[in-house]
Amino acid sequence: MPPTLDTVRRSIVQQSSEVVSLPDLLVVIRFLGVLAVLTGSLSAYLWSRMEVTRLSVALDESRSALARGQVVQERLELERALLRQPGKLAEEARIRGLVAPVAVVNLSEATR
Repeated sequence: MPPTLDTVRRSIVQQSSEVVSLPDLLVVIRFLGVLAVLTGSLSAYLWSRMEVTRLSVALDESRSALARGQVVQERLELERALLRQPGKLAEEARIRGLVAPVAVVNLSEATR
């Protein structure tokens, strides 16, 4: 006797329930969800560490540029002061323990 339509349906439903049951599907979905959250968390952590490293390098470069700028500023301030009052050149040399090879004469004061 050939199988009836009802028996064929029952066998298909029974086979499909044996392949993947609903609890197994939920476990797989939960696993994939946890995996996605962990992957996202790891990506965010790695990005933040790389950003901290990049900002640390930029901060070090800025600090060294600031130090170079301060040295230049001090030299320029000294040069400006010496140009405004040339008589201070000899005084500055004495303070630093240097000997002036020639006497510095302020022409505006010498002509008076």
